[in-house]
Amino acid sequence: MQLRGWEWFYLSKQAKTKGGYRPEEIDISDLEKRAEGNTERLPQTQTSSPIAAMEWSPDGVTMAWCQHNGHLVAWDRLLRKQLWSHTSPSDGSHVSIVFTPTGSELAVIVPGKGLTLFDARTGTERWQVGDVDGGVDVLDGGKHIVTSRASRSRDIGASAALLFLETNTGKVVSKSTVPGRPMVHQLVASNVQNCVVTVGPGGTGVVPLEATEALELFKLGTHTVGHKTAIAFAKDGSTLAVASDSGGIEVLFSLGWEEEQLLGLTERRLQGERSTSFEANVPTITNLQFVQNADRLLVSSRESVTLWDPIVGERLLEFRGADFGAMSPDGRKLAVHQAGRLAVFEPRE
Repeated sequence: MQLRGWEWFYLSKQAKTKGGYRPEEIDISDLEKRAEGNTERLPQTQTSSPIAAMEWSPDGVTMAWCQHNGHLVAWDRLLRKQLWSHTSPSDGSHVSIVFTPTGSELAVIVPGKGLTLFDARTGTERWQVGDVDGGVDVLDGGKHIVTSRASRSRDIGASAALLFLETNTGKVVSKSTVPGRPMVHQLVASNVQNCVVTVGPGGTGVVPLEATEALELFKLGTHTVGHKTAIAFAKDGSTLAVASDSGGIEVLFSLGWEEEQLLGLTERRLQGERSTSFEANVPTITNLQFVQNADRLLVSSRESVTLWDPIVGERLLEFRGADFGAMSPDGRKLAVHQAGRLAVFEPRE
């Protein structure tokens, strides 16, 4: 069984032919030549609006992406055709999409419309919840969906709310507050660590799933300056990464909960046994994605898509001019959007 992903073979070839490992800058218009024809051209996006969110289904068959203008597309890669599309007017801020673990449903947040659960194959709306606006993820094997609602209060210390919904019905089954954070821009959930991690104004925070009115303050990102803009959890819950608008990225490895006594009270914190921080040197990082076992980190920004080794902070691959990238679940295909074109890149071994 082959355990090495495509990037290993690609970089190995670079080492043999170009005298060592180095970041390879790629323009999407040259993908066909560089990949020796092994590139899948997806349809032209309808406008020049950049991609705000992009996701692969767990089986890698379906892709979905949403542009900043609110145009949502579902694409079947085997049939090589668009399954459906949907448009909701949007300014592009904090658009978020996620497939359920079966790949049969697609949860989408578009500012101004709220959260909608679509049938991933037909585009039929299963249900809709308005007045939510900051990130979405799935929990409990797809039984529940977590999202957030910004505070409407202008008072100092106003708190956003996390909402936990039944996937089948859209019914809110529980809520948690996010004290000191009036809104949430992105969130990721982990059943392994039993928590939801949020980023937004005021910093990064951890909300334990069993809590209803409590937030465990999280020290992630202390080695990067600026507002935190993106976050990623490894699937096994062992690694977490956060990015700031200054271009800095911090990664925590071997996560675990630790207890600390403070003024007679027991405080629990999510900590990493070790961490790394590095500068990606790109403006406004918009998305982070771990690849397979968290030994690669895909970074999307307004001007480029880059692939990193998060352990040592080394850049391995760069698509200049691209505005969003998404790696397939098996880690062997990379979808990249640039200047109204979307292509799937799969270098040959």
